[in-house]
Amino acid sequence: MASILAELVSELADTEVYHLWVTRVTLKAQLARVLTSNTIAIPLDSLIFCWGTFGELMPAATVWSIFLSNLPAI
Repeated sequence: MASILAELVSELADTEVYHLWVTRVTLKAQLARVLTSNTIAIPLDSLIFCWGTFGELMPAATVWSIFLSNLPAI
């Protein structure tokens, strides 16, 4: 359930950020709008999944560690 909820929320956020970029910023710079929407959606997905799955089972420090290890390295 946590995975489904995380995907649903993050995909909706991704779509909304992408749409706002297109309507409020510019139609150009496709790479920038994709990177911007993914910068919001990927951590949101990981945050919801980690806390939804492990939040009640493990200490908060462990859940934050899992969350941080799931983020892509820059």
